[in-house]
Amino acid sequence: MLEKGATFTPGDANSAPPLATLINAPPSPLRLLASLAGLPGRVGLLSLTPPDPGLPWRSFVGALPLATSSAIVPAGGVAAIDRRRPDLWGDVPHWVGLLPYEAARASLERPRWTPAEARPEPHHTSPVWARYGAMLVVDHRTGAVFVVGDDAASVRALRAAAEGGDERGGEVRLRA
Repeated sequence: MLEKGATFTPGDANSAPPLATLINAPPSPLRLLASLAGLPGRVGLLSLTPPDPGLPWRSFVGALPLATSSAIVPAGGVAAIDRRRPDLWGDVPHWVGLLPYEAARASLERPRWTPAEARPEPHHTSPVWARYGAMLVVDHRTGAVFVVGDDAASVRALRAAAEGGDERGGEVRLRA
């Protein structure tokens, strides 16, 4: 386990070395989201129900995306969790997005079997992806909060916002 403020910088020859720092922030994903108020691209992947014992129980909070994509799969792919990596970055989502059914609907439904659409246009008809250079990671089992990423500027910005954030924070509204 890292001591508060210690930085772990493993890496391999194929990627920028990830940075993982244990920070002094409340282990509440909603409070962390509030502390990022005003930063663009704020996102939260909240795990509010514990999984089976022995499995990680983590929530992820981020902001400041480095890139966006509207492709079905962003360039370089949306890597699956890499459990072979010894660091937290292998468990942290790099791309966060939305892949609506409507993005491929024309190729999934047969025109002769599908009646004319009478419903209003859906909110999203194209994929929306954002690539984050860092994420705040809440380990619900231990109460630890880490900032983990492969972009040093993103790591610094999220850490500063989370550690220096107003306890009351901004308004947080959950949307599906």
